[in-house]
Amino acid sequence: MHPSGSSRLVAKRTALFAVERAQGGWPGYLWRVQFSEQELEVLAEYRPASAMRWLEPKGNVCVLAVVDHGQRPAMGEVRFCRSDQGAVALQDACRLARGATIRNAVLGLKNAGAAAVVLADPALEHEVALALLRERLAEAEIRVVAGLGLSDAASSLGTDVAPAAPEDLLRLRGEVLDRCLQSLLSLDAQCTATIVDCGPVGRDAARLLVQRDVKVQVWDQDHARASAVATEIGAVASRTPWADAEVDLRVPCGHEPLIDSAVSERLRAKIVCGLAPRVFVDNAARSAAEARGVRVVPELLAALAEPLALAVAGDLLSEAVALTSIADTARGILASPHGAHERTVSVAIARSKAAAP
Repeated sequence: MHPSGSSRLVAKRTALFAVERAQGGWPGYLWRVQFSEQELEVLAEYRPASAMRWLEPKGNVCVLAVVDHGQRPAMGEVRFCRSDQGAVALQDACRLARGATIRNAVLGLKNAGAAAVVLADPALEHEVALALLRERLAEAEIRVVAGLGLSDAASSLGTDVAPAAPEDLLRLRGEVLDRCLQSLLSLDAQCTATIVDCGPVGRDAARLLVQRDVKVQVWDQDHARASAVATEIGAVASRTPWADAEVDLRVPCGHEPLIDSAVSERLRAKIVCGLAPRVFVDNAARSAAEARGVRVVPELLAALAEPLALAVAGDLLSEAVALTSIADTARGILASPHGAHERTVSVAIARSKAAAP
């Protein structure tokens, strides 16, 4: 819901955030700069605890960082943005941060969710962005998993990025996936699955399922990329539109939600369990899939590997205890075929309130 005109005006007048710019002067010099009208609309809608704009000296790289409400250190994701529009990037960051807060709460943590989105050319400004992030993430008490465009550079982002080894995150994704599906499906040679999007998360998901003897198809808008991943891990690259393939398990792994109400009406899968932060465009699409008998594992459960990696790296959680809790949570939430997303949100709220301060 958008705020009223008067409250929006107040938000515009007061939403002046620290913009750090390492150009001239002394380290840490703060410029007070107002966001654009469109960006202020986004901030007025999502109302994060704080938002920051970080600029490198020549102005070729801009990072929009958002911290949601909760304790520090904040935990979330950093990624390159597909758009060069500040308002689009800021909305992306706000959504990611809010989702991270809920996932942290599902794990029983009060830590705020966070997201940092880089506006730059990944090919030309990659190292500049890495240097800026190394400095600013630590100063802002933000711990992140390296996402879109930065997953291969996680080790270059400093100690506030986890996990240090990509294979650790791969293993955790498998552990979480197993526990989310244990009451719904046996991951074995009788199972069929389609991975949607062959980026780093999709590649991990396909590899994990192949290791469990599942018959795996991989699909990507770039068929050459799908073919390369299929050859690498022993899967099949599919040219069939991903929603039309009849399989036991559909695993969307892209950075943008793919399933709207129209797709839900023709989705040919028994189970949807996406490892991406957002799989469904909205609640209506999710409900439409459930109404057709598709079992939906909420993204708030299936995408818990990243916050779990951050929490374990920061000594906030025991991995073994957390995985047991995830298994119990998934079993309870998925006991009924409808409303799993809403039940997960309710669990997050209850655990956040009960968590130690």
